Amino acid sequence: MPHKALGGKTPIEIIPAKDPVNKRKNLRPFGQRVTCYDYEVKDKLSARSFEGRIIGYITTFGTYWVRTADGATKLAKNPIPVMLDNESEESSSEEEIPPPEVSDWNQPDPPPEDLGPAAAPKKKRRIVEEWTNLVGTHKSTRDRKPKIFAVGADPDHSTDQQARTSPQAREWAKARIKEREQLLRYQVFTKISKSDIPEGTRIIDTKWVYLIKRKADGTIKKYKARKVGRGFTQEEGINYDETYAQMMRTETFKILLVIALYRNWAIRQWDVVAAYLQALLKHDIYITDINEDGETEYWKVHKALYGLKQAGHEWFIMLCDIMGTFGMYQCTGDEGMYVGTASQTIIGTHVDDLIGITPTEAHLDRTERSVEGQVELDKRGKRSKMLGMELT
Repeated sequence: MPHKALGGKTPIEIIPAKDPVNKRKNLRPFGQRVTCYDYEVKDKLSARSFEGRIIGYITTFGTYWVRTADGATKLAKNPIPVMLDNESEESSSEEEIPPPEVSDWNQPDPPPEDLGPAAAPKKKRRIVEEWTNLVGTHKSTRDRKPKIFAVGADPDHSTDQQARTSPQAREWAKARIKEREQLLRYQVFTKISKSDIPEGTRIIDTKWVYLIKRKADGTIKKYKARKVGRGFTQEEGINYDETYAQMMRTETFKILLVIALYRNWAIRQWDVVAAYLQALLKHDIYITDINEDGETEYWKVHKALYGLKQAGHEWFIMLCDIMGTFGMYQCTGDEGMYVGTASQTIIGTHVDDLIGITPTEAHLDRTERSVEGQVELDKRGKRSKMLGMELT
């Protein structure tokens, strides 16, 4: 009930957050012509908005019932008023005030009414120019232009056509032969005929990815060609399920280095050779490929070929099993790190890069032999470079 102690207002109107009058100020008027976003449209090429008129309200803030031009009724959130060319939002919501009569121009202004201290004019906020004079301006030196990478534009990343027609075509051919031999060595696939593929099975095609690896001084280290599957054509629940693969965070890697330096522990790095190609697949995946002679082949893939949706996940599961075979426990805070309580060995993993720290070199030797019994390792020896950081 209104009360004279509250200036003739109700208690609910005194609380600004619950003032129903303030809430009503944001309501769109009944029958207003509006444009609304259509959340039901999923097609990229279809219109994402529709026009209509407001015909109802619901309790959800900013949501209205809108009648479209074809007579359909839809719920719309935060509709935008449609303004004609000869009107604006201010002119449509306020009536035009006629100019005063000429005879009134020479009349003195009436004395102002005493509205009390509550009606005193508020102090204006400082405008942007005043703040600029006080604090000055700062222009960012960062390059905010988007960096767009296109295969073929970078000389170190060639397309298949460029690799086969470039002056380095012979080097790229050797790299392709080496990659194919690696796939055969790890028994990644088995050649089959097209009739062996079950009817209705989606066949995944492949492509070549080329990369020139360089040394620290910029000279060419090697030409790398990799056969990858076009995993974006896979179907979830049919030829893959999980894609999750945890890696060690950069913060964890830095902490490991600090621990090793503080305790004067030994540090060693390893690189797992063809890590994904050593992990078994749980789904039947069939791939089509074109060999060096231009002939079409069909494969049944047994191991995690690069590019497949589940390749990283299968390698992550295999790595967890390998670490568990010689007493390493996965950390709960960072699942990319493993700790051996008996040997005080800590191993951090980032995809196929491993870094181990232990009190003595003997512990590292035992750890290295244990891992090497499961997968092939490229022994980098002492720390050099990892996660984009140069270690000295």
